[in-house]
Amino acid sequence: DGKVLEGEGAPEYTAFYIHKEIHAADPVKNVCVLHTHQPYASALCCLKNGKMEMVHQNCLRFHNDIAYDPDFNGLVMEENEGQRLAKVMGGKRVLLHSNHGIIVVGASAAEAWDDLYYFERAAEVQVLVYSTGKPYTLIGDEVAAGFKKDMDEGKAGWAKNYFDAAKRNLIKQGKDADFD
Repeated sequence: DGKVLEGEGAPEYTAFYIHKEIHAADPVKNVCVLHTHQPYASALCCLKNGKMEMVHQNCLRFHNDIAYDPDFNGLVMEENEGQRLAKVMGGKRVLLHSNHGIIVVGASAAEAWDDLYYFERAAEVQVLVYSTGKPYTLIGDEVAAGFKKDMDEGKAGWAKNYFDAAKRNLIKQGKDADFD
């Protein structure tokens, strides 16, 4: 409902309307909702009919788990747009929001962060592939589905280990002021 639970201030409502509705759509699967405007993922969002092509193993982590929203309606200033975005996601882990950015959900902060990181890496490879102007090779559905299944089986553990390592690195660098 936008009530501040700790500290002072008010929610940033454009983000609140997006996150609230996506959390509500599946509170178990969507424990963490991350929304960013990273350069390579955003570049895919700006292409006409842009989508993640299965051209690299990092792309395969998201095989058949990406929703595409072709409609950019400006700033999200009301719950209706957040509800629309949640509906467009349709239970997928990733949403490419046209002319805007990416939304990733996870059952934990570690899983969402891991997917956000690897999606940006996959998008970077795809943009580089496109930049060659040469034909590219798609990985077949059977291999892609098998790879994703294998990744999904170990994902929670791998994501937690990677997330914990990243936090240790920030602590080591003295950049842990917000870790409580």
